[in-house]
Amino acid sequence: MKAKTLLLTSLLLVASAAWSDNPDEDLMTGMTIDHTVSRFGHEFYRYLADHRRTYFAQAKENLTIKERPSARWGSIIWVESYSQQVYYNRIGAGGNDIKSIAEAASVHINKRLQQLKLERLLQKSDDLAEDEIQL
Repeated sequence: MKAKTLLLTSLLLVASAAWSDNPDEDLMTGMTIDHTVSRFGHEFYRYLADHRRTYFAQAKENLTIKERPSARWGSIIWVESYSQQVYYNRIGAGGNDIKSIAEAASVHINKRLQQLKLERLLQKSDDLAEDEIQL
C-alpha cells in the first residue's frame, strides 16, 4: 500500500513539475470565442474563425468576437484579445458580403496583433507588470 502511495505521489510531483515550467503560458491558445447574438454576427464569427484557422493556424492569441446589433442601423462588431480591442467595424443592416468582410477583418486582426506584440517587446517599464501596460 505504501509503495502505491509513494508511486502516485512521485507521479504527481513529476506531472506538476512538467506543468509549472512556464506558468504564464495559457493551456489553450488560438481560440476564437463567439459572443455575438444575431445571425449576422454568428456568420461573421464562422467566416472569421475559418479564415484564421486556414491562414493563421500558428496564431496563439485568443480572440473574443462581440456584437451590438440594431435592426435599424446594422451591427457593431468588435474583436478583443486579452481585454484589448483589436478590431472595430460598423456593418450596415444589408451586410451582403459577410464573408469578404470577415476575411479582411482576419487579416487586419493578425497585423494588429503582430504590431501589439512588437510594441510590448519594445516597451520597457520597471514599474508595471506586462498585463498592466495598456498600449
